[in-house]
Amino acid sequence: MSDATTANGPPRPNFFIVGAPKCGTTAMADFLAQHPDVRMGPKELNFFCDDLFLDPARIRSEENYLSHYADAGDVKVHGDGSVFYMVSGEAARRIHDWDADAKILIHVRNPLEFLPSHHSQILFEGFEDLDDFEAAYDAEDDRAAGRRMPPKCPLRMILEYRRMAAFAEQIERFQAVFPPDQVKIVLFDDFKADLPAVYREVLEFLDIDPGFEAAFKVVNPNNRVRNKALMDFMRETPEWVTRLSRIVMSERMRNRLKWKIKRANTEFVKREPISPEFRARLRRDIAPEVDKLGALLDRDLSHWLADKQGASA
Repeated sequence: MSDATTANGPPRPNFFIVGAPKCGTTAMADFLAQHPDVRMGPKELNFFCDDLFLDPARIRSEENYLSHYADAGDVKVHGDGSVFYMVSGEAARRIHDWDADAKILIHVRNPLEFLPSHHSQILFEGFEDLDDFEAAYDAEDDRAAGRRMPPKCPLRMILEYRRMAAFAEQIERFQAVFPPDQVKIVLFDDFKADLPAVYREVLEFLDIDPGFEAAFKVVNPNNRVRNKALMDFMRETPEWVTRLSRIVMSERMRNRLKWKIKRANTEFVKREPISPEFRARLRRDIAPEVDKLGALLDRDLSHWLADKQGASA
């Protein structure tokens, strides 16, 4: 791993948790941030995947990106956790151009569990407007063509459910530009079954003290908005409110306040199971992707296609 420090500016990220979403990346970023040799930047900076976003005005400067690491201190690992790097067609190459020695961490999950969980998350965020997962899944072709798009969705790709679960293709983009010793893949199965062991493996991968013990806790469970109007206000805050907040609060204070409001406006619920008929159709649809991923990882994943309900996280 390259040195994250620069002579005349803030540290540069040299470690990337690139996805996939709802596969334990938020928890892993949280646990790694506890390590004294790691500084994780804010989650979902998405600096390297502008190809996904529908609004060209969102393109961020390198100065803005690095400002999130300005107070990182003298640590070995400066991390960027952005789950949409996985589905971006450009992120792997752009990260390699940024730092050819960077370490890449990838989490993947059984698509039968991932897809309903992903739907719940983007519904919570206001990026999806179809409450029923089956209806949202069946709308994928329309969304890919730009039709029936939710007005507040910032990027079309997250509504293309099959493409979101095409993990083998996404992994191969990173393997094409980074050598094997710089890419680590974690299965959510292993993450759930033995989190301390997986965490230690990641610390070893990053070449930092593997004996550090993090305080493990549940992070990013299934969420539902309590007050939709409040969530909409936070996403589309009037310009006068934004200007006033910038005068009286630092960016860190504003982000902290938003987090507290969002937290208070969130309830944690168990997701309703999908119907057996739809689950059977999903199994047929994703079976080829599971086979590709199993072959890529040299691991038998056939149990993912078993006729059982997935986890609710």
